[in-house]
Amino acid sequence: MAIKSKSARICLIVLAAILLALALFCLVLVLLFDNLFAKLVAKNLPLIPGSASLDSWLKPSVPVYFTVRLFNLTNKEELLNGQKPNFTVIGPYVYREKREKFDWNFSSEDPPKLLRFKHRIFYHFVPELSNGSPEDATITSVDLFYLETLARGQQYLATAPFVTLNAHQFMWDYSPQVLQWAKYLGAVDKDNVGFFASNNGTNVIEYLVDTGVDDISKIGWIYEVNGKRKMDIWDFPEANMLNGSDGSLAPPGLSVGSEVTFHVADICRSSTSYAVARKPTINREDVDVIVFSPASPTPDDPVVQWRTKMFCKGGVECPPKGLISLRPCLRAKGVQMPMYMSQPFFMSGDPKLREAVNGLPEPRPEEHATWVHIEPTTGFVLEAFKRVQFNVLLENTDSSFGKMQGPFYYPVAWIMESAIADAGTLGMLHSKLLGPKKMLPVILAIVGSVATLLCIMIIIILVTCARKHSSSTRSKIKGGGDATTGAEWQRKENDPVLFTEHSKPNPQA
Repeated sequence: MAIKSKSARICLIVLAAILLALALFCLVLVLLFDNLFAKLVAKNLPLIPGSASLDSWLKPSVPVYFTVRLFNLTNKEELLNGQKPNFTVIGPYVYREKREKFDWNFSSEDPPKLLRFKHRIFYHFVPELSNGSPEDATITSVDLFYLETLARGQQYLATAPFVTLNAHQFMWDYSPQVLQWAKYLGAVDKDNVGFFASNNGTNVIEYLVDTGVDDISKIGWIYEVNGKRKMDIWDFPEANMLNGSDGSLAPPGLSVGSEVTFHVADICRSSTSYAVARKPTINREDVDVIVFSPASPTPDDPVVQWRTKMFCKGGVECPPKGLISLRPCLRAKGVQMPMYMSQPFFMSGDPKLREAVNGLPEPRPEEHATWVHIEPTTGFVLEAFKRVQFNVLLENTDSSFGKMQGPFYYPVAWIMESAIADAGTLGMLHSKLLGPKKMLPVILAIVGSVATLLCIMIIIILVTCARKHSSSTRSKIKGGGDATTGAEWQRKENDPVLFTEHSKPNPQA
């Protein structure tokens, strides 16, 4: 291929330079893409007026379900005569949560740095997901009001340690006659002692949180709970600190090995979760999440051990492995109750906890552990499975317990709060954010590769043409010089004067 025009060669050189610049530009974008994309996402995540993230946070599209299973005591008389308690599990009873954030307002900065709001939860029964109606199921369990009267030293209000009710009453609507008398006498200020009665729309918590506008890693970070910037419950300052979000938000840019902290106001403590794996979501395989667990992968780490020990107040408030004492937190709320929290069926706890009772199924981590699945780019919580069991410490401190052995930890109920993003929500997230994140680097790589290939082709063409042109020029110069010399000699030979002049012998020679 010959390029005869100088302007054509210049055009090709300019085009090659442009293609080279484009290839380098694409390479730089590919190398910096993750950081640039993260900054772009972070710019749109803060909880500020008019942002899409604020709207989705105030009115989340992912439904949250509250599932309850109750422990039914099948041998009350035998227990009072010294035998181990035996349990069956009834349920599940499923309720859909309506999480309401209200009375929210921003700080005065522009854009605002802080957001104050109130939060409460309403529970609505979902019969199609439940195992029958809780009003039709009978349960025998410990009388929690009885335990509270003993803890308060109000034995004159005590009746019997166990009660038989339908499951709905036990959970939401238990109002014994003795409670009415106690309220009339001013000994108590409540008229319902159902296990979850105080949570259904009446447990209002006020938060002050970071909007993330200055530092996106602080989005949702709690600075105040009910007007207090720290608690006054635990013995160590670190334990009384408010750390983390309420669990509805997490910072973006997560990966396996990351840690996130959540503050759980209901149990008066902050908890660290650890990123242990990466997996696709349940309803869409091309959307990945980071799996977080409250169980550390390095349980022997002194820092991890301290995160548990700092909530220990000694004695019965520093329980065996696998239990968390709720007594200090309940006491701060005016409730005297020997309540402890564990994983379902005392999973990963001290073996003696299970040995003290009969009838508990063998726990399995995939069904009974707590997991939180967070989309790493945005920090959106797409799936969550919070599973905890509530237990009370039973001690034979009153004649009404008869010959009951103890002390032991009596399982009352285990609950699961679950949230799973549906295919529609995941599809929207993928099409607007995650899909472009995956495709743009590929497109940039293709464009850069094509530009590089074209640039190389043009350079090869230019070099080839330059070599041909150089070779042709040398040939012309060599061939043209010999012809001229031959013609010149022919002219001289035909010209007698010139020939004689040049051929005449030199007399001095």
